[in-house]
Amino acid sequence: MANTDVTIQSPIDEYYQNLALRLEELKTEFTKVEAKTGNEQTFEDYIQGDREFAEGVQQNSQRYYDALKVLRADTQIFYPVPSEVYRDEWDDVIMDDTMEYTHCRYTPVVTEDARDFGIDGYTLRLQREDRRIRLLICVTLYNEDQDTLRKTLLGICDNLEVLYEKFTLADGRKGLDWQEVAVCIIQDGLPMADQSVIAAATVQGFFSPVVLQNDVLGTPTSLHLFEYTARYKKHAGIDNYPPLQVVFASKAKNKGKLDSHCWFFDAFSYLIQPEYCVLFDAGTRPMPNALKAVCTHFQRYPNVGALTGELKVERPYRTFLASVQFCEWKVSHLLQKPIESICGFLTVLPGAFSAFRWLAIDGEPLRRYFYGLYSQAELNAFEANMYLAEDRILCLEVVAKKGCQYRLEYVKEAVAEADPVTRLVNLMKQRRRWLNGTFFAMLYALGNMSRIWSESGHSFMRKLVLTTEFIYLTLVTLVGTWFGIGIFFVMLTTLLEVAFTGPGWLQSIGYAVELLYLFLLVTQLIINLKNKPEPVEKVS
Repeated sequence: MANTDVTIQSPIDEYYQNLALRLEELKTEFTKVEAKTGNEQTFEDYIQGDREFAEGVQQNSQRYYDALKVLRADTQIFYPVPSEVYRDEWDDVIMDDTMEYTHCRYTPVVTEDARDFGIDGYTLRLQREDRRIRLLICVTLYNEDQDTLRKTLLGICDNLEVLYEKFTLADGRKGLDWQEVAVCIIQDGLPMADQSVIAAATVQGFFSPVVLQNDVLGTPTSLHLFEYTARYKKHAGIDNYPPLQVVFASKAKNKGKLDSHCWFFDAFSYLIQPEYCVLFDAGTRPMPNALKAVCTHFQRYPNVGALTGELKVERPYRTFLASVQFCEWKVSHLLQKPIESICGFLTVLPGAFSAFRWLAIDGEPLRRYFYGLYSQAELNAFEANMYLAEDRILCLEVVAKKGCQYRLEYVKEAVAEADPVTRLVNLMKQRRRWLNGTFFAMLYALGNMSRIWSESGHSFMRKLVLTTEFIYLTLVTLVGTWFGIGIFFVMLTTLLEVAFTGPGWLQSIGYAVELLYLFLLVTQLIINLKNKPEPVEKVS
């Protein structure tokens, strides 16, 4: 086994060393050109407005960066995967190019800003003239284990099998082809990755620790990009799912989920230009008909810019916290989202499961979505809290997109199961972040409601309906946020008085329940005055 590593590693290391030598030669050549043109003087001529000097510098710099792009493109290599990965797995698929499954493509990306991925000369294996990616799926991953990730990927495979057979395209063609679908797994920080995920990815063919390059062309690697077409076995372990085009991107450092979405949208989706994008978190398992319902709804209603389905807590509900979250999500999907869908504006599109039409979010909506990521130094206190809920900002930007009439809808047939938060401390952290961001994001949405009338292309009736919804949201935001606890206490007191009417001892029980509620309320208030919720576990 050691000999195999050496034979694979040595040529790769030698190849990248040659690239480094080519870079040095390029720098030397560029320096000589600068000297010949007289640019070794100073930049005083440029400052004083010497046009000829300025044009010479610009042309030479452009030639240098064009050559540097070629070098960066050459860092993309194909390496053979072990034959055990694909042996007897591809007999049922007609392939024009066997490198589809015999070789994986690895790219050590040095670009720090995802928006410069294509500008810096990088490409994707999916960018082929004979392929058109219609559906691009994102799975965000941090330190979850392989069982969690596999649950999501197998759920996607179940969906794609249904989608290939039962979905009908606009031109009447039956089903999608596996070459029109791809999955991007974006892992947030390679050092934080669970070793079971790394081992499983290696076995599946879309990862190899042997080829990793921590720096290339004299620059630290920011993203390890692997591209491979894999085959997953069904639950029984005998038959295979259809081929799955996998893009496995592992960031060198942990930079957060929003940064992962930035790589998915601004880097990969921008180059591929898919029709639809779907977001999942690792651990979310879509039910077999979820993606079919998503694609069918997008195709049937061209003005739907984004949608979400029903998120359910995965059974069984072993803990009290899981049961509470089940009830909360169920009430939200039964009462809140349907009425918002009728109006055309959903207050939130959850990152755990949501879908977007690429044309609807490309441009200004995505720019506003990632504004908090790239402009943290420029944010004031209001904006800093507002961009904690950037998914709510995106909702408004899609609906109010200039000259368009996109709306947001809830599709109840699209169902996915997600892992609930199992620890009270983690739940408090999650809800504190949600509450802060939700309130300020809602104020931003209400403050920009006029854009629906002045910028969007909605019909008069749709604008009227959206305005009515925003008025309702204004009342809910103000009344619910500031008076919600008081209203609930008054209702509880009234119910206790009715329920415990009778002898004095019965009234005393009702009074004790009322005092218990007040005690818990005050205790929770005092506990939450701390900056960190960890001490809550000691109290609970």
